[in-house]
Amino acid sequence: MLAARGAAIPGNSPDAFGQVWHLPTSDARLTAKEWIGLFAKEMKVEPRFSALPDWMLGLIGLFLPVMNELKEMAYQYDRDYFCNSSKFNKHFGYVPITPEDGVRALVRELKG
Repeated sequence: MLAARGAAIPGNSPDAFGQVWHLPTSDARLTAKEWIGLFAKEMKVEPRFSALPDWMLGLIGLFLPVMNELKEMAYQYDRDYFCNSSKFNKHFGYVPITPEDGVRALVRELKG
């Protein structure tokens, strides 16, 4: 719902037309391991993860085509990849939620 609201705000603002807008994001700079840790903490489990090398994604992609898509996007996971929504936040007076609050809300929603 938050992403939908973030997309709707500039879509319903005439002065936003013709500009580039990044959806609102927190300024927190979390690694994938830190995100996993947040989810594990909220779900009260030990954090666990594993990673496949790119070549293995290609091999698995022979049998599961969706894995080829992951290989194409692997560049997003081998370097820092941060979004900057300061223009959005300033223009629309928006304060993004923290990663902790977002994880808490998502886990609560998924638990029903």
